[in-house]
Amino acid sequence: MGENDYLGIIISHQSIIMKHFNCIVLFIISCTLQAQEVCSNLQFTNDESAAIIPSEIGNIIGNGPFTIELWINGTSEDLQGQHPTLFSNRNAQDQSGVSLLLHDNWGGSSNKLICFNFEDQNYFSTDCPLILDANCHHIAVSRFENTLNYYLDGDFIFSRNIPAHFSFESEHDILLGGDRKNSFATPFLGAFDELKFWNRTLSASEISSASYRDLVDDPNGLVAHYRFIDDSNTGLLDESGNGYHGHLGDDDGENEAEMLMNCCAPINISSNVDTPFDVQIFPNPVAEQLKVIVHSGHQETSYQILNAVGIQVAEGRKQSVSFTINLQEFSSGNYVLILGEGDRKIVKSFIICQD
Repeated sequence: MGENDYLGIIISHQSIIMKHFNCIVLFIISCTLQAQEVCSNLQFTNDESAAIIPSEIGNIIGNGPFTIELWINGTSEDLQGQHPTLFSNRNAQDQSGVSLLLHDNWGGSSNKLICFNFEDQNYFSTDCPLILDANCHHIAVSRFENTLNYYLDGDFIFSRNIPAHFSFESEHDILLGGDRKNSFATPFLGAFDELKFWNRTLSASEISSASYRDLVDDPNGLVAHYRFIDDSNTGLLDESGNGYHGHLGDDDGENEAEMLMNCCAPINISSNVDTPFDVQIFPNPVAEQLKVIVHSGHQETSYQILNAVGIQVAEGRKQSVSFTINLQEFSSGNYVLILGEGDRKIVKSFIICQD
């Protein structure tokens, strides 16, 4: 394996700042991933930032089954407007279309609420976990018959009954990052990654899988898929193969959202990869000795360590499910530990913080 093979690894979908051994370090929570070539997301940096995808997507879904999933990293609630909206194909002149938003605090809730709106009726729960916390979160909403099921980070959180005529259909294109019908209260500030529209109901296990992998095992029913990789020829490239490409900016082509080389979602993980084996590493941050415990039943594990710029700084092979790596000669900083068993690999991030 070359030293640059894992330059594109997305190490995390969450981060926190912590102090250890008198260092201020960025502790990136580990995530099981594989290499990827390109990493980008869509950034909404002000109240006018926008992007557009075609109305055909909503019209294909109509009032049938669907699943919507995307990763978001929203700025904290105190910096958002009243009802930051992820997408909407509504218009002020008629009742068609829907919007997916984070409704303002309501009914004693302590934070904004993930919510679908149809015909000015909101479908949410006041018992919704915090989403706008400047961390990456996977959101999914599916329709099965006349029920909406809401998921956060792969876990089911609540369901709501909807009328049988609930429909995505609208002649208006889908606006990302706001709502034409309530434009002053609905701008979203933050980032999107891996937006997918399905015209079938993904199962709970598929949604759980989608929260850490690029695609579920069965891609049937995928209407549109946006990874938000900068493509000057296409704009917002639809990678489903259906050709529903979008563009940056609002209906007039102005106020473009930005595509930046930064990722939220753990993308480009092959859908036929076996479930990774479980690994524990500690302490983290670490000063001298990193303890590794592999829960897989195998007795031999290879390892590599890459520094923050992707250069391999150590490698080895261990014949035990529990072993220690000596890090005394390493300088302080962010590192990646890549553990392998045959064709399976798992990636863990850690921090060395020397006195």
